[in-house]
Amino acid sequence: TVAPMQVATLPASALTWSDLGVHPNSPYTYVVTAVYPDGSQGSAQGSVTTPAAVNPSGFKAAETTPGTVQLSWNSVTGPYPPSYYVLIGPGVPGGGTKVGLATSFTATGLPPGSQTWMVASYYDPTGVQGAAVSTPGTQFPTISVNVSAPAMSGHYLVSVTGLRAVQMSVDDILSRDGKGDEVFAAAFVRQYDRNTGQATMFTARQTMVYGDINGFSTSRVQAGSYQPLGGIRDGDAIPTGATVDRQDPQQDVVFPWRVWEGTLTDRSDALVISPSIWEVDGDASHFHSWVQQQTFLNNTLLSTPTVKWQIQNNAFSYATQGGAEAPGGIFATKAPTLAADAVLVGLGLPPLATLLSGSLDRHIGMVNGPNGAMLPNTVVVLTREIIEQALNQPAIGLTMVNGNLPIFFPKPGIMAIPFVDTPPGGFIKDRPAIYYMILQVERLP
Repeated sequence: TVAPMQVATLPASALTWSDLGVHPNSPYTYVVTAVYPDGSQGSAQGSVTTPAAVNPSGFKAAETTPGTVQLSWNSVTGPYPPSYYVLIGPGVPGGGTKVGLATSFTATGLPPGSQTWMVASYYDPTGVQGAAVSTPGTQFPTISVNVSAPAMSGHYLVSVTGLRAVQMSVDDILSRDGKGDEVFAAAFVRQYDRNTGQATMFTARQTMVYGDINGFSTSRVQAGSYQPLGGIRDGDAIPTGATVDRQDPQQDVVFPWRVWEGTLTDRSDALVISPSIWEVDGDASHFHSWVQQQTFLNNTLLSTPTVKWQIQNNAFSYATQGGAEAPGGIFATKAPTLAADAVLVGLGLPPLATLLSGSLDRHIGMVNGPNGAMLPNTVVVLTREIIEQALNQPAIGLTMVNGNLPIFFPKPGIMAIPFVDTPPGGFIKDRPAIYYMILQVERLP
């Protein structure tokens, strides 16, 4: 039947006819009547049930980039193909649209989270009034994907605004290096691809020496209040008058000191910075050893539990990750073994080896190790996610840092990193050096 209450009239020569108005999975009865010239008639009858509507198989979805999902399915073949496919879900025009007989579609601009799509075959009966038909919606193939948020990038600056000397170190008794402490800051900076675990950049950086400039006017920056030409002692800020937050343009070798500047992208980049503070006596052997041993850590540091925890928890803080042994397994401030050393250290003076040489630069915050003095490896882990979360927190304000030093933090994104020698009774009896480094992260235009 072409349509209800209608008859198709064919010429006497016609031996076939096609009904274009049938619905899927429906019974139909057809009667063919032959009309002769004398008006007599003869009829034959036949019945058929049309095939059921068939939905596509093999419905698949894969996120190609954050916020974009590629959808695909298998075409329906056979004697009763559909007129078109309909795709329903997010990222589809109008929430649902005809896609013709295509078997794929790219949904874009998707919000993060679980998203669901349906696909169906539709049969459009030509010549029949009414909507196209399909299987019930509950039978449409369905698929879900957990869509990632689009990756965001930003331009950031990591700087050290200065140092704070809570307690100066034991110095050369002859002050051959200058009055009080003379120090410089250093950092080993690594940038990683978090997807491959490979270090894409690494470098060691250091500032000029700060302290007493007597005899060193061209190679040092005056800092400290030990005497008119400088020299760092307890309670001094380095540089003199330094603020916690950056007030001046960042510099490469003086404070505020540019440690790193560049672009970070979510789920892609990570910085692992190992900061340090060094007291200068003239021989940089220990510093060079520290740089070398930091280089050895490049291939493994990103995968260590400490660093992974910092990234997973968006922790804006410092942590200790491994360490390095000082060259030769001995250092000027190693625990004394000679009676003379015991007397000297008991008086608050360096061991005999120090008095005789007095030339070894040393890492502030050294501890006793199994084979001699150890240089702890402090790390600061930074990602775009960590920095943005830190910058979106309220400023800390006035707080005590490790019970030693009250610091006023006027902005978010600032931390004070302690560098503390082994406690009294260790290798520097009754006089452990205690310093703080002020590190700041900022978002730049």
